Amino acid sequence: MIGLAIPLTYLAVEVAMYWVYRKWVARVKSDIDNLLRVTRLQSDQSEAAVLRFSDRRRKAIWGIVIILLVFFFLLASYVGIGIPAEPQEDLSQRVLAMTLVMIICGLGPWFILLEPVGNVRIVTKNGIYKRSPWTGKSFAEWKEIESVRWIPIIDNFLVKTRSDMFAVNPVYENLNVFADSLMSNVSRSKWLAAERMLRRALRGPFQP
Repeated sequence: MIGLAIPLTYLAVEVAMYWVYRKWVARVKSDIDNLLRVTRLQSDQSEAAVLRFSDRRRKAIWGIVIILLVFFFLLASYVGIGIPAEPQEDLSQRVLAMTLVMIICGLGPWFILLEPVGNVRIVTKNGIYKRSPWTGKSFAEWKEIESVRWIPIIDNFLVKTRSDMFAVNPVYENLNVFADSLMSNVSRSKWLAAERMLRRALRGPFQP
């Protein structure tokens, strides 16, 4: 049946995406390891706190992605089975159009993983590193931080530096290290607007 081309093509694309995802995860891990190594060499310290989603949260999100991918595969199979076996003038165009639609749907869930896997902050005694899948990598010394605010709409801390701006999610591991280091190294006037939530963060990650 020509309709089988839809789920089979979808499956091939998802296998390729999984390979790309594994390569990307390895690169993220390599970036974090390199940042930690450079941090220890530059600041002569043995530890740096990595702020990121916990393994449990990342596994939960990965589970949601798998459910979505399986759902779209079943949908692609259902659509493929519904394609008539008899030759029709516009059959090839229909199959191609539906295949493209299902591939686009199947690509969507992978973007869900970008935030929990690729978004990382590393707190050191000198400042904070940022790695983001959206805006790349940067480092800001504590003295370069201009303001820290709590943004209720997105339930995140928003850190503004002289050259960048990034968010710190309250569910990150080692959130207390971020709050303590910030409050110890940055003038209170710069984080006063987020003081209540920062003091809450001193107790560890929280869900707003």
